[in-house]
Amino acid sequence: MCGHAAAITDAYKRASEAKARGETVDVKVVGQNEAGLTVQFGPLRGLIPYNKVDPARLRTCTNGDMSSLMGQQLKAKVVTVDPSRKELVLSERQVAAADALGKLQPGDLVECVVTGVEDYGAFVQVKAMPDVSGLIHKSEVSWDRIMTVDQVVQVGQELRAKVLSVDAGNCRLALSLKQTVADPLRLSLDDLSWEASEVGPDPRIAGLVEALAASPGVDGVSVTRTAQDPHHVAQELAVYLVRTEREGEYTAVARLGVAATELRLAASTLSREQVKQLLQRVARQAAE
Repeated sequence: MCGHAAAITDAYKRASEAKARGETVDVKVVGQNEAGLTVQFGPLRGLIPYNKVDPARLRTCTNGDMSSLMGQQLKAKVVTVDPSRKELVLSERQVAAADALGKLQPGDLVECVVTGVEDYGAFVQVKAMPDVSGLIHKSEVSWDRIMTVDQVVQVGQELRAKVLSVDAGNCRLALSLKQTVADPLRLSLDDLSWEASEVGPDPRIAGLVEALAASPGVDGVSVTRTAQDPHHVAQELAVYLVRTEREGEYTAVARLGVAATELRLAASTLSREQVKQLLQRVARQAAE
């Protein structure tokens, strides 16, 4: 009895770990009831609800009779695992969704529908991927300064968003609405009244400069000039690679609030793309 209890505990642990990591598990079909397919996962009985069975499989079953699946091994994702309620719910559809997500890359554009709006962002469902949820964080909703997300998007609204990152294992996407249009802050750089200056009083800019100077491949960083842009407000610290002066020397601009700070970087061993990635990474760290 103790051995059986230990095996059950271990199976729940494996199911929880698979869910946390977004891994696919193998289950065996052992029955069918009004809710869906009952499956075996080690010593545990689980359920794949009908709405989480692969639609292609449902179409091959006559009048909902899925007896032909008895004894078959299926691949599924763990949706719910609750040992206290002896509950294990899985999804076969999410396996197909994860495969589809694996074909997406950061920078791709996807059509989606807003399914929920929270203080921190908007949840969307990607069209043609009903099991994929995406989040447009508040900072990625608009280039304009906004107080609430529902100033820009509402439930039911159809959007085109840009993929920022892909979590195929958990069928999730990080998306951006604002990056589908040009950043007005960046477009306004040439119109600013620049003045020669040292690092301003904001510690985040000073921290950015220090972090860049300490980064591998960077030979030196200096602040060349600053400007104020009262017509545009950068809600979070943003850094742009503006131009390449000559091989190994780059000009970047950091924007925060209404302030713009121009930086000159010497990085003889880094490519332009590597410098862009470095600026983005260090800016994220400085903003945290």
